Amino acid sequence: MTEPTLANQLCFSLYRANHAMSRLFRPLLLQFDLTYPQYLMLLALWQQDGVKLKTLAQQTELEAATVTPILKRLEGKGLLERRSDPDDERAKLAYLTVAGHHLKAPLFAAREQLYQRIAPNGEPDHITELRLELDRLSASLERLTQS
Repeated sequence: MTEPTLANQLCFSLYRANHAMSRLFRPLLLQFDLTYPQYLMLLALWQQDGVKLKTLAQQTELEAATVTPILKRLEGKGLLERRSDPDDERAKLAYLTVAGHHLKAPLFAAREQLYQRIAPNGEPDHITELRLELDRLSASLERLTQS
């Protein structure tokens, strides 16, 4: 059995990769006055607008208590609005504003420039495979935490 070191720990490799990606993304998001969790909320809303806050928490894997402050900040920036659900007055729905919809194209263009730095010749197969493997690992770890 190999002695545990930082270099041979899966958890440390994932930690390092996460921090490296965060450092790479930070300047891009700062151009748009966004944090990474705010970016995740926008991504979810660009996929489906008018979503319950509980659904956004599930989709982004953020704690429900974290979602409301993030959405309040986005609302303060004029990128979305929260409305009562007509089917359940206790629930709130998040809707993008015109400004929120208009942010998508320039943000995606900037993100594509960033991705070109990561993979200059387009997304190579190994990056696609890595993303799929990370998704499988996440699903396996999630199953373990639920059992």
